[in-house]
Amino acid sequence: MLAVLEHVFDPYAVIREVSRVLKPGGELVIVVPNVAWLTNRIRILFGRLPVTSGDVGWDGGHLHYFTKHALDRLLQSGGFEIVARKTTGGRAQLREWWISLLAPELVYRCRRR
Repeated sequence: MLAVLEHVFDPYAVIREVSRVLKPGGELVIVVPNVAWLTNRIRILFGRLPVTSGDVGWDGGHLHYFTKHALDRLLQSGGFEIVARKTTGGRAQLREWWISLLAPELVYRCRRR
C-alpha cells in the first residue's frame, strides 16, 4: 500500500481487512508520510502547518497523519509483525538511524501473524 493509508477514512478497518485476506506469513509493504520528521517539527515551531505533499498549498488530500509510533501501533493491533522499517531519499542510512525524526516517509515491511 504505497501512499494509500493516509487517504482512507478508517485506517484501522483497512489494516484489519488486509490482515483478513492475507495468508498467515504473507507480507505487506506500506509507505506513508512521516508527519513528525524534523522539517515538519520546525514548521510547527514557527506556526506553520506540516507539509506532507510536494504540491504547494495542498496536503495531498490526507485524512490521517502518521508518526513511527502511531504506525507501529496500527500495524501491531491489526495482526502484523514489523519486519523492517526503512525510509526514502538521500542519506537513507542516516535517516534510518533516527527514523522518527529524520525520515520524510516511513516505509514498512510487515508480516501477518
